Amino acid sequence: NILSQTVQYDSLGTYISYDETVFTYDANNNALTKTTLQWQNSSWFPNGKDTYTYDAGNHATSDLMQYTDSLGHFITYQMVDYTYDVNFNKIVERYHPADSAQDSQDSIRYYYNNVTVTGVNQLSDIGADISVYPNPASNTLTIANYNTGTPHLILSVYDISGRVVTSQQITGNTSYLNVKNFAPGFYQLLFEDGKGNRAVKRVEVK
Repeated sequence: NILSQTVQYDSLGTYISYDETVFTYDANNNALTKTTLQWQNSSWFPNGKDTYTYDAGNHATSDLMQYTDSLGHFITYQMVDYTYDVNFNKIVERYHPADSAQDSQDSIRYYYNNVTVTGVNQLSDIGADISVYPNPASNTLTIANYNTGTPHLILSVYDISGRVVTSQQITGNTSYLNVKNFAPGFYQLLFEDGKGNRAVKRVEVK
């Protein structure tokens, strides 16, 4: 099993670590948690966390998605649960935002022809393919999207009070976010691909 994954960028011939993902597993080798961290002020700081549950047959039943606030506390923003048919084929993925008053319960349904999936929006962990640097930043953030399957993303930037500071379209492999006029502090960058996939990155502006 993969225990950790570190992402680095090349700075004048020196590889600089800026993003790390750490996994834990149960006795059946099912992933229990996936924690993303970002290198800030000479240490790894938690950025987000997924916590998974399974049934007795080791089929995933839910994914609790969280990001971190400015104090490093994990805040839940979405829950995903999974439904299976009698043959243990996954047939529904249902999304529940943390605010139940706004629970849209968006879902993705799977349809099978024998053993072939015929009508699915395939989910991917877009967060693993997105890198944001430098962190901390004072002028411009570089956003690298390594997933060629999701070239178009919507970025929303939230301050620590939950207010949307700005939003923009992310296209291609490399985009930029001007943070020169941002107030110093921590911000959450929410990426969405329009297919129900989301990723959160945490950055500090100085």
